[in-house]
Amino acid sequence: MICDAHVHVGQFRELYTSPNDIVNFFESLCVDKYAVSSTSTCMPSEKANPIEEMKELSGLAGNKLVPVLWVVRRMLANSTLKESVECGVNWRCLKIHGYFEQWEEDEIEYVIDVARELRLPLLFHTGGRPESDSESYLDIIKRNQDVTCIIAHSRPIDQALKVLEECPNCYADTAFTPAECISELIINGFEDRVLFGTDYPLHDYFYPGQDMSALYRKIILDTQSVMSEQQWDKVSHVNFEKLFL
Repeated sequence: MICDAHVHVGQFRELYTSPNDIVNFFESLCVDKYAVSSTSTCMPSEKANPIEEMKELSGLAGNKLVPVLWVVRRMLANSTLKESVECGVNWRCLKIHGYFEQWEEDEIEYVIDVARELRLPLLFHTGGRPESDSESYLDIIKRNQDVTCIIAHSRPIDQALKVLEECPNCYADTAFTPAECISELIINGFEDRVLFGTDYPLHDYFYPGQDMSALYRKIILDTQSVMSEQQWDKVSHVNFEKLFL
């Protein structure tokens, strides 16, 4: 069984991935469940409507989908976060991206309060610049230990390990994470808090022309290669089910 904790639908720069594209791709690879957020949220276009994409995807994927609400700062400024939360999608996680936007600490605290009220985990993008590295979220995750958090990408790995060590309420995902860094997560005893993730379909943007199905299978094999079968069971689906289902 495989559950992918980090998937995107919608507009990403010049790449558009439709709800139907997502469902067909994962059906072809026999992926059982997938947590999806819409990149259209931070890259609006005439073609892309993130709420409508998630509603369509929910209808197509059914219980295979774990919908993730990507929260951007303008939702706080214009009070549309409540509308997005109540739009009819059965959200199972919230997400903020500290690389695309520079978040103030009080804004993050506000989103954490929403996650607490909704009893949902909160995912943080990590990496790309110091302001969005894992350790930049250490204090706020530690202060809010009644809210489950996820550090996506586990970047940089030494900081991700520190956050996991100090914050038992924190998980890490493996999207775009090198196998040697995933190995560090396992060696250091965090197999119960690591989520398999891929960032599909963004590989199609960063590595155009590759066979995405073959690349996805390679990511699975590379991840499996640094852990035991029992550990892979946890990373590939048990932890996902524990957190989202």
